[in-house]
Amino acid sequence: MSNDLTTTDEAVRPAAGEEDLRLYLGENPEPYISLWERIRTGGYPVVWSWNWWGLLFPVPWLFYRKLWSVGAVLVLLPVLLEAMTGFGSKAGLVMAALVAAIGKPLVIERAERKVRAVNALDLLSQESIGRLRLAGGVSLPGAVIGALLMVSSLSLALYDDLPVRLPGCNALVIREVVLEIATDNPDMTGFGSRMPRLDGVRQHGTVADNEGRLCHAELSAGKESVAIEYDIVWQTPGVRQFVVDLRLRED
Repeated sequence: MSNDLTTTDEAVRPAAGEEDLRLYLGENPEPYISLWERIRTGGYPVVWSWNWWGLLFPVPWLFYRKLWSVGAVLVLLPVLLEAMTGFGSKAGLVMAALVAAIGKPLVIERAERKVRAVNALDLLSQESIGRLRLAGGVSLPGAVIGALLMVSSLSLALYDDLPVRLPGCNALVIREVVLEIATDNPDMTGFGSRMPRLDGVRQHGTVADNEGRLCHAELSAGKESVAIEYDIVWQTPGVRQFVVDLRLRED
């Protein structure tokens, strides 16, 4: 294990050396070691290093590299922003680009932090090696969980963007609303307490840009019937709720 020392504001702790970092990173550490050398010799806390996996699959890649807290933020923040501002998808793209740009330096920063923490325990060599390998490496289950979360988020975003058509004049939910309105307003039909039925439902005219429907039908109770018409329109633009406006029809 490394015996290098570095001074911090709190105490003198063993620094993260190359051997320790290789143990922590596990298989194929060379790209990260090369980037670590650039950061160390350049004196910059963060060096840009583009990562296509981080751009295309940001959440699975973060969880694969055990950057749990960053991955959780990438999952939750766009959802919150979408709910509050409607710009969650754009924020998600920006965050994916940031993961692609600084994801690898974040892995190195976490590796150095974990190595320092283990070295500070002053453990025996084999125990220290075991702790580094357990804390580091990669997580295939994490990648799978991240992929599922990413697919779920994309599915929700696509669902929200899908165009929604108004229900038809004879749709079951519309028939129920019309009969409920008629039952709650017996003076309109003259049926009193008798339960009406809905017959002869048809759409009048054509639908323009899915903005509304004008429907014709007959309400019947026993041998009596009245002609009615009703509009089906969106309650609020962009909100998947509709209203039904029922009235007697004058032929």
